[in-house]
Amino acid sequence: ARRLGVEAGTQVQHLLRLWRVDGAPIGLADFCLHPSLAGRLSRKDLEHTHVRVAVAKAVRTPIRGERVEIEAGAASLVVAGQLAIQPKAPILIRRVTQFYGSGRPLVAADCSYRADLYRYALYVPAAGGASRPTVRVASRRPSSRPRAAGGHPGDA
Repeated sequence: ARRLGVEAGTQVQHLLRLWRVDGAPIGLADFCLHPSLAGRLSRKDLEHTHVRVAVAKAVRTPIRGERVEIEAGAASLVVAGQLAIQPKAPILIRRVTQFYGSGRPLVAADCSYRADLYRYALYVPAAGGASRPTVRVASRRPSSRPRAAGGHPGDA
């Protein structure tokens, strides 16, 4: 509620998504949608579409930006069950708040990713720098297990 700018206890629509790579569960996201979106998004709207695309279409306003918080954590019983890991196993937690139009927060998501199958990579340009790197850096992963890299497999 706090991240959506509504009072505690206000009813919000929840959308739970489980992401898989090569059949292995890698991430679980709980999206909370602002009450102003109630009745504007159907299950069909959200079933095969990126949440930010569905919301932008419903409000007829593009996404303005996201606030992203990333931290390490331990899997709860629910998250562990969905991600096929042991309770208290290490996970990566990504908390996202999406802003639309004049900066109104309409989506807040708490995403949990398996620490053994997920990696996050960001490029942050210096002030006045290039919007993206001009050279590619090859990376080598020691594991042959499926791994999602560089962002987000489905939503945020």
